[in-house]
Amino acid sequence: WQPVSLTGEVDFHRLVASGDVFMGLSAHGGALLRSPDAGRSWTSLPEVPLYDLAIDPTNPSVVIGTTTAGPTRSVDGGVNFTLIEGAPLIVLLAWSGATVYGVFPDGTVYASVDAGSTWEVRGKATGSPIALAADGEMVVLLADQTVFESTDGGRTFRPRLTGLM
Repeated sequence: WQPVSLTGEVDFHRLVASGDVFMGLSAHGGALLRSPDAGRSWTSLPEVPLYDLAIDPTNPSVVIGTTTAGPTRSVDGGVNFTLIEGAPLIVLLAWSGATVYGVFPDGTVYASVDAGSTWEVRGKATGSPIALAADGEMVVLLADQTVFESTDGGRTFRPRLTGLM
């Protein structure tokens, strides 16, 4: 690893990318930052109380974030966000291909194939979710002290690693 920028200035709580476009949430104060050049330069965006965010891997103008009021979406690269009406109160996000995965505080996993406009229940892992990642149909969820793995798009989960903390 080599520093690219912001060394000692920002500790990112969450960092996501789509090509050379990076977006991150600062762990101190929750500032939302965007980089158009793979992290070499950054712009501060209007503050939105986001907990997590995901960026469309094919269109970096589309960003979904989670808030205490529900998921919110930006179609202008994070400048403006609008709550997604009727969406479940998801806390964590992961975007892979055309599918956005979200997880409810009880471990229920949702999926959206239309950039968050509609969501369907996929499956459930036990415990309180801490982290979520996805790659194609592989969905990995860290809940409590267990890493759960799904190879069918979040429909079924099996414990992969336990007793982590």
